[in-house]
Amino acid sequence: MRITFFVVTTRRTRFTFLRAAWRLRTTFFWATQGEQD
Repeated sequence: MRITFFVVTTRRTRFTFLRAAWRLRTTFFWATQGEQD
């Protein structure tokens, strides 16, 4: 049960990290586009 909990937590953390990274990347992209425009 402990291992399962660890796996679920790892997946959740990874998913959250990916979402945060994607959001930051998108924001940076739009910011760069704004500067160019």
